[in-house]
Amino acid sequence: MVACFACMVVASGFGLAAGEPTKVRGGLLPKIDADTWPGWTPSSTFGEQFGSWPDRRVPEDVHVWCKGFIPQNATVDVVGGFPTFPISGPGGLPIPGLLGQCAAIDGRDWSSSPPASDRPTDARFGAWLGVNSGLGVGVTTHTNCGMSHNVCCDRKGCGGGERYGDVTCSKTCPDSEMRTLRLACWTPEGTENGTMWASEGGTCEGGAILASKVYIQGRGGNPCGEVLGIKPPPASWDVGVAIFPTKRKVTITGFVDDSPSFECYARAKDDGVWGAPVTLLQLPADLRYNIARELVGYSDRPVNDDGRMFDLPDARTLSDEIVV
Repeated sequence: MVACFACMVVASGFGLAAGEPTKVRGGLLPKIDADTWPGWTPSSTFGEQFGSWPDRRVPEDVHVWCKGFIPQNATVDVVGGFPTFPISGPGGLPIPGLLGQCAAIDGRDWSSSPPASDRPTDARFGAWLGVNSGLGVGVTTHTNCGMSHNVCCDRKGCGGGERYGDVTCSKTCPDSEMRTLRLACWTPEGTENGTMWASEGGTCEGGAILASKVYIQGRGGNPCGEVLGIKPPPASWDVGVAIFPTKRKVTITGFVDDSPSFECYARAKDDGVWGAPVTLLQLPADLRYNIARELVGYSDRPVNDDGRMFDLPDARTLSDEIVV
């Protein structure tokens, strides 16, 4: 067990100071039970809170999306057109099978741009929840992994005949490592018009809903960091997302790993026009330590510790901020 743990850390480590201590940074104990955690769930007094919010025009569409990415300030060098940093173990130790290679990273800052395709092109991982026309039948979810690349960054070349700047690996983590779980909806009939909320919602189908929620579970790692069959430690997401279309509100809850950087946004569409994105989360990666150590353990950084509910503006009243 100890030997395997050590192998995992070494197998996917990235550059860090040689004198850095080797304490694992991830949570040693889980914050949630991934087998049963529902994500967002209404409290016993949620009916009162829900009733205190004014009813608002139901948007044509609501979209909440989250991404995990390795940021620009992690870039050590640009090689072959890719922002990169070197692959090494704790203390700068070289990793057999990855000698002379660097990991290509996203190399960007925060971005509220919505997903441009099913597979994220500007992030390691991505997920979304959508509600169309406030209907159960209009609820959609999606999760996926982005592409990972390794690049030969040794000017003398790398093993196997690769030259400086050559891409040595291009893979995505298995899409099964990013999942949406326990999707549920609450209807006016099932909540006595929003006054009595069961802790568990029903299936998302049919007509009008008052709320929809999903648990985003991420366990994706770097598929280009695998050595001798040993997978690198994953970036753990345990994030709950909820949308309340009749109130034009959204919220998130849960925990993420110490790396990479995580961001979540939401927007609403009215009369065919998307309103400006609302920032729900911008949580930077802790780059003081080896990423392998950041990822070993459980998700432990809260995404919305105070349980904030976020309002979605009506695009028609924000003509200077709307996007089509």
